[in-house]
Amino acid sequence: PEPPVQIALVKRELLERRLEHFVLSVSAMNKYINCPLAFYYEYILRVPEAKSDALAFGISIHYALEQFFRKMNADEQKSFPTKEEIVKDFRYAMKREEVSFTPLQYERRLEMGEAILHAYYDKYIATFNKVVLTEYNVNQVTINGVPAKGKLDKIEFIGRDCIVTDYKTGNPDKASRKELLGPSEAHPMGGDYWRQMVFYKLLLDSFPPAFGWRMIEGVFDFVEMNGQNEYVRFTVPIQEHDLVVVREQIKDVYNRIMKQEFDKGCNEESCRWCNFAKTYRLTQNTALEKEL
Repeated sequence: PEPPVQIALVKRELLERRLEHFVLSVSAMNKYINCPLAFYYEYILRVPEAKSDALAFGISIHYALEQFFRKMNADEQKSFPTKEEIVKDFRYAMKREEVSFTPLQYERRLEMGEAILHAYYDKYIATFNKVVLTEYNVNQVTINGVPAKGKLDKIEFIGRDCIVTDYKTGNPDKASRKELLGPSEAHPMGGDYWRQMVFYKLLLDSFPPAFGWRMIEGVFDFVEMNGQNEYVRFTVPIQEHDLVVVREQIKDVYNRIMKQEFDKGCNEESCRWCNFAKTYRLTQNTALEKEL
């Protein structure tokens, strides 16, 4: 087994202060489950890092879709903006993120984003639900004694029932279907996508302004087509057993974070934080410890 990583790289007072005010999100939870060391660097040390062009592109697409539904809600006739307006909002968001691209990447992503939004608009404009909330913040929630929060891309309503949608950019063919599945012998913690939607269900069930809403499922909506030029939406139904399992996962992860259990990495070749720790030999000398 790999030796534990020496993580005492921040003043104890700062560490305790950040843990004292820590509120669990599903992204933080998934990060900790997948690699406690990466969680430490990103959520405790908060090491600054530049946005990738893919992330900046995704942010711009999300912004355009958010404004699309916000403008519909603000319109007295509940009319959707035109295709030109959604592209205009996308270009505005891209301009804000321009520093994350090389000049060539920027032009290519602009062209790509406009094509994606045009096609997505044409596919769904006639069937979009108009009873929606976008970028909905859920704060000051307690789940199983754990402070929790989240931001939901879109909530659409059918009476009091609601469906939570999370937008995804990228080729859906490359998305791992196992991330949609609950715990199994091969993957005892379940997939990140599955956990995300169950977490959102628990958030809404515990959020006072949302009392009376009943989240019936979560949907991952890919705004790009797959290799067969088809749109893909992955649906995650929420079962009562899922809620029990994720409540316990939330409690366990939060308790381990509060105990400062950050010294075990995932040891995946692609993990930059595990590689960083190995490269700079940020490991404890276990032989020396035994002597002492």
